Amino acid sequence: MSKKPEKLLTELEAAEILGLSVYTLRSRRYWRKPPQFVRDGRTIRYRQGDIERYIADCVVTPREV
Repeated sequence: MSKKPEKLLTELEAAEILGLSVYTLRSRRYWRKPPQFVRDGRTIRYRQGDIERYIADCVVTPREV
């Protein structure tokens, strides 16, 4: 049985999930900052799992004082 392909998000969908503007997402892509993206010619997509991992990686755990 083959694995179902991961959902690919448009630039706008990814920006909305992250709470960023499309411009900010494009800027991050230009500077090769996370989240990862998929390029197919001129088409840009974001894998849903990469967006979720990026959010998880951004979590800051406060230290106890």
